[in-house]
Amino acid sequence: PPVILAATAVAGLVADLFLPPARRSVSVLLGLTGTAAALGWSIWLASDGTRRTFCLAATRLPSAVGGLPVGRSCSYVADPYADFFQILMLAALLVVLLLVRSALASDGLPPGETVFLLLASVTGMLVLASARDLISLIVALEVVSLPAFVLVGLRRRDPRSAQAAVTFF
Repeated sequence: PPVILAATAVAGLVADLFLPPARRSVSVLLGLTGTAAALGWSIWLASDGTRRTFCLAATRLPSAVGGLPVGRSCSYVADPYADFFQILMLAALLVVLLLVRSALASDGLPPGETVFLLLASVTGMLVLASARDLISLIVALEVVSLPAFVLVGLRRRDPRSAQAAVTFF
């Protein structure tokens, strides 16, 4: 699901680049479609059990402890706990995208950039739920927070938006 959401974010940004200004709301529909696909995929994978990736081989403790195998150390583990939070975040993103669709037209925000930042931030949230070591946790936290900083300051002509972005940073 994080890969689907990240690919959708990039596709929405590229589509916004090549479309005329009157048709740029297509990126919101693309974001909704990609989020629904990631949500469906996440629900389907939730019944599949625990999935692990970026794992080290099983290690053994020193002989003083008996040389028992410790198990695999993995950076990304999608267990039922992570699946629950991924489904919750994707469902919340669907609601936010439906709400932001009407706000983009009235506020004059760039739809492609807004959808890209929302999808990028939620991609970090999906990885954050499955992170099992410190480096993947820090990278996921940065992927969550950096688009959020930009999203707060996206209203370029509003000085309160710039102040909020600097305060948030």
